[in-house]
This record gives sequence, C-alpha cells and structure tokens, in this order.
Amino acid sequence: RLVEQMPVNFDDQTTPGGRIRIMFRYLGALYVVPPRPRPDVTLESSSPLVNDKGEKGRELVFRNSGNAHVLLGDLEISLRAADAPADSPPLVVSGDELKGINGENILAGRRRRYFLPLPEEYLRGDARISFTFTPIR
Repeated sequence: RLVEQMPVNFDDQTTPGGRIRIMFRYLGALYVVPPRPRPDVTLESSSPLVNDKGEKGRELVFRNSGNAHVLLGDLEISLRAADAPADSPPLVVSGDELKGINGENILAGRRRRYFLPLPEEYLRGDARISFTFTPIR
C-alpha cells in the first residue's frame, strides 16, 4: 500500500520570504498467509546472458513453489564451471557481490530473475550451481 501526503496551503500566498515544505511518503506491505506458511525456493534455471550494459554473466531464475513469501537473507551462491573437475573448489559469491539479489523478496508461487556477472569459464555449458540462504519473513 502506498500513501502520500498531499500539500495543503492555509496561509496567505502573498507573504514574502522562503518556505520549506516537508512531505512524507509511506510504503508498506501486507501479506496474508495460510496457517502453516512454508516457502520453497529453488533455482529453476540458469543460462549465459549478456546484459544491456554489455556485461557477461548468468541469468538466474529463482522460483518459490511454497505457499508463503520469503526474503533471501544471507544468500550464498556456489558455482563450478561445466568443464571443471568435481573435486575442484567452487566459486562462492556472497554479500555485496550479490547486491540486487541478496535480501530480495520472492512471493509465493512466483519467479524472480536476476543477473549475476561472472568470469568467462562459468558461462560455457551448464555450470553447476547451488545456493543457500537464511529465510527472512
């Protein structure tokens, strides 16, 4: 719900001098949830993509198949290049590197698409990707 304050002038407009008018804008969300709310977030797809700024990376599509919304708190994404040995250490992306993804809301039954800039070796083939997060409600 969005509520904005409207300006109302009760004073005389002919008085000389400056004025400061402070306006407020309130934005809130209300979620109606079932008796046993349960988010269920999965990585539905991941594909190489060049964004509108010319950056190379992967488009990640997260899906919440559960019956409650969830915020992706403390998100951490682990990636292995498609041609990397199974025992090689993964690239772990977290914190400020996930600005725009970390902490984002995914509504129940909905998908969210994000762009993750990555080095070239993670764009070839099907990179192996896993993620963890702390649900924030």
